[in-house]
Amino acid sequence: MGRDGLGIRIAISIITAAYLAAFIYIRITSGTASPDMAFPLATALYEKCDKAIEHSMPGDTTGAAFAKALFLGDRSGIQWKYKEYFRISGVSHLLALSGMHLSILYAIINAFLAFIPKNRAGNAVKGSAIVALLFIYSVMTGMSGSIARAFVMIAIYETAHIFGRKQKPLWVLALSAIIILSLDPSAAMDVGLQLSYCAMIGIFTIFPYLKDLIYTKNRAMKYIWNTIALSIACQISTLPLIMWYFGYFPKYFLVTNLLCVPLSSVILALTIASIGLYALWPAAGIVCGKFLSGSIGLLIWITETVASLP
Repeated sequence: MGRDGLGIRIAISIITAAYLAAFIYIRITSGTASPDMAFPLATALYEKCDKAIEHSMPGDTTGAAFAKALFLGDRSGIQWKYKEYFRISGVSHLLALSGMHLSILYAIINAFLAFIPKNRAGNAVKGSAIVALLFIYSVMTGMSGSIARAFVMIAIYETAHIFGRKQKPLWVLALSAIIILSLDPSAAMDVGLQLSYCAMIGIFTIFPYLKDLIYTKNRAMKYIWNTIALSIACQISTLPLIMWYFGYFPKYFLVTNLLCVPLSSVILALTIASIGLYALWPAAGIVCGKFLSGSIGLLIWITETVASLP
């Protein structure tokens, strides 16, 4: 191994250690899921994003409330009736920041950084940028249990990728649990964290078998079936906890997840675009905000329609 390769590995090891050290510091010193945490930068960034969402969606208080919930985790502005629509239709998880949101953001950042060369140095730069951005976002939104799980798993995956090593998903999931519970044993009582790990177990163990039940070369049909299989796997693995804690099973979860999960990805991307454009050129941010309002309106219409079904 050359000096450059060794230097990259040492640099990334130091960066990863710094992220994990900061993560440990936050979890131990704060013990709360609030954006007002250890770093003033996170609080300032949270406030700027909050204001940018409001200003890029003038006159649409409902849309702004949903954008804040989906991107910042602030559900205080959402009316009770809308929360009921999401609960009855089986997509209430979209209103609570979770590992799914971080995974969507991870995919968006990956797409934006696709121009970085796929060599050893490029992987190091890209991996560091991804972990850094997701770390800032996780801290900004409060580093809840499910977000912490997703962040630790992504950090492990990216570090392994930089070092050219493959990781077994269940081992990474177990390691993330060890890290999180070592830092905060009380996290085991967090319902969101419990559901997050159960959902991941379903994805890693049940989903591969369901996915292979139907084979098709048609990309659209393949995507639809994979989405259905993923939803079923998550529902199977989380059903005991859902019935224990909530005593309710959504009948139309397949329909709403098939429609709303992809739409939520679009909404997250538009929210990020609206915030960024508003900071650079307010008029462009407002135009993007109109598309965001329309997407959120469609999301609400879908959940309201499904919730009204017998």
